[in-house]
Amino acid sequence: LSFCTKVEDEIIDFDLSYDPESDGTDDSFMCTTCKGVLATVAYYLKNSSPSKEQFIAFIQKICFIVPSSIKDSCKEMISEYGRKIYEKAMEEKTLHGVCKMVGICKE
Repeated sequence: LSFCTKVEDEIIDFDLSYDPESDGTDDSFMCTTCKGVLATVAYYLKNSSPSKEQFIAFIQKICFIVPSSIKDSCKEMISEYGRKIYEKAMEEKTLHGVCKMVGICKE
């Protein structure tokens, strides 16, 4: 499954294919997935002004396109951090550092 989105006139391509050598908890795999999801979220925010509820509903839908091995983790992350992600996006006008904030990426 390849995941592409256009953000600020730059094509960002994230490979979300499952690595059979990994159990789905590999830091780089999870970090790449998180960044891919956030690229989609950034594009969504750039093109709309959602309420907190609309934003949460949108990011919950993203969990249905990630590999099945991490769907439950995705749903848990959205449940736990969805409102914080929304607040960061609205207050700071950026999603930079979100994957680190939720403990998925080391940097």
